[in-house]
Amino acid sequence: MSRIEQTIEAKKAKRLALEKLGVVIHPYSFAKKQSIVQAIAAVDTNEAVQTAGRVMAYRAHGKVVFLDLLDQTGKIQVMLHQGRLSEKQFEILSLVDPGDFLGVSGLVEKTRTGEITIIADNLEFLGKSLRPLPSEFNTASDKEARFRQRYLDLLINVEARQVLQKRWQILRQLRAFLQEQLDYTEVETPILQTLYGGTNARPFTTHMNSLDADFYLRIAPELYLKRLLVGGMERIFEIARNFRNEGIDQTHLPEFTMVEWYRAYGDYQTMMDEIENLIKFLQRQINESDQLKIGEQEIALIEKDEHGQEKKWPKLTMSQALQKYEQLDVETLTDEQLQKLLTENKLKPIGAFSRGKAIFSLFDHLVTKKLLAPTWIIDYPKDVSPLAKTHRLNPDLVERYELYIGGKEIADGWSEITDPLEQRARFENEQQRMREGDDEAQPLDEEFLTAMEYGLPPLGGVGLGIDRLAMLLTNTWSIKEVVAFPTLKGLEN
Repeated sequence: MSRIEQTIEAKKAKRLALEKLGVVIHPYSFAKKQSIVQAIAAVDTNEAVQTAGRVMAYRAHGKVVFLDLLDQTGKIQVMLHQGRLSEKQFEILSLVDPGDFLGVSGLVEKTRTGEITIIADNLEFLGKSLRPLPSEFNTASDKEARFRQRYLDLLINVEARQVLQKRWQILRQLRAFLQEQLDYTEVETPILQTLYGGTNARPFTTHMNSLDADFYLRIAPELYLKRLLVGGMERIFEIARNFRNEGIDQTHLPEFTMVEWYRAYGDYQTMMDEIENLIKFLQRQINESDQLKIGEQEIALIEKDEHGQEKKWPKLTMSQALQKYEQLDVETLTDEQLQKLLTENKLKPIGAFSRGKAIFSLFDHLVTKKLLAPTWIIDYPKDVSPLAKTHRLNPDLVERYELYIGGKEIADGWSEITDPLEQRARFENEQQRMREGDDEAQPLDEEFLTAMEYGLPPLGGVGLGIDRLAMLLTNTWSIKEVVAFPTLKGLEN
């Protein structure tokens, strides 16, 4: 019998002993009146508390037992003295292991060593664990084990739990900002779609038995959100779970979360202002600082000018960024010179060559990693932006933006196409790209075009990755760390 099997058998024996004492091993409820953080605060009020949590450590000293009790809010020491408990309760206590759940009540005091402690005068058994808790769950050489048994990772590693708590706080504050400060309405759109669209990506396909039809998992909510705008909505957002059948790396997972929002009568300048204000708001709410830590560096996320006014983040066109960071004047380069640069950098855009795809590939490969301070990259080539409106001053470009912070793309959006004839022409161009081998090109969506033909107002849109945003605001530069249960390959049976 292995060591873990022996431990499980010993725990089962303790469970049987508890049952013989008449203990309900897994009771239905407990009147938990204070969280552990609230219990800690009661040290200054001289009031009794009644709380509960998981036993994380057990130290017996004759007639006194010390426990560490953990709940979602924190950890506290509990002292249980034989003289303060009934004979049965102290016997129950002798059958408690780390991992079990207990409810306790009593006054909160500081011990002689200064540790805040619940001096318990009552306990209630609330649940038995049958497996031992690991002493640590932070093995750098086998991170997949942490993500595969994420429940243990969160239980043992305080930092991992704090990152996810911040992620969910970000979601709560994001909703509050969009709803209360900008008057947006949260909506829902389908995840199962008869035709995918809204960005350039490969979809997942599934089959619906009841309709005997193939469906796609959503790659983006955009085309359905725009249908709602046709239907009369003016400011809407969706926090959407999306699925793209693509690679896994430090910043990408096939299943991920993003927020998209659309504002009638706005354009890409409007949306950049809203994103900038949102991220500054979240930084202050989550991190309570104008400085943002990126790795070991600190960057100024919020700066003020000599008059005390907040500075706007700088804006560079894609061409200006290549000129500034790589001294490449792509506007003067011939197609042959661009192709040579692609070859030198071992870049091969999908499908047939075009100037726009070449410029975008060079920018993405050479410049993005250098954009540490918040920077807007604007005015993209038309042939890499099938849903963005033609630039009002340059017909070869579109009014598109991407926000970069810490060398990573954080948000993307544009002045939206509202002319159904222009949108049809863009979709038809995508079909040509698909025929040329671009498996990320978007299909032509006749139902969406029909909706557009009923009319859309001027429109600005935003796509903001929640996972990337959580990485940014927690200084956690691995997407798996900010997702509760990241995508992993299944274990072989």
